[in-house]
Amino acid sequence: MENAIKAVDSIKPADISTLKALRNPAAIITLVFDGVLLLQHMPILPTKADTKKVAGQDIPWIKDSYAEHATPECLTDTNFLKKLISFSQNDKDNINDETCELLEPYLREELFDPGVAKNASGAAQGLCTWVGAMV
Repeated sequence: MENAIKAVDSIKPADISTLKALRNPAAIITLVFDGVLLLQHMPILPTKADTKKVAGQDIPWIKDSYAEHATPECLTDTNFLKKLISFSQNDKDNINDETCELLEPYLREELFDPGVAKNASGAAQGLCTWVGAMV
């Protein structure tokens, strides 16, 4: 849990503002936000086949929910970082086996690498580490 809290603490409000301004975020950013949405039992889009380019590799995947749900529901919330810290401290025990199973494909190393996320955004690196630590 210390890793999760350190990861959130590493994210600055300016990092979130930068993410909000991205018109076409890197695939790793959209994958990380799907992880955040799943952990918090927020809505995601129905499953539909898609391909993601992560670290220069095309990976068969599913359509992400970033544009539909992460931007309006997460990034525009001025308390987004505070809510992540609160979730880490108070709601971590509510993460059930089903949620962990849903996140398992995301956590595969080639998809969900904090080093790759760092290249896209400092916030993405922190959120990537946070999702992995929470699971």
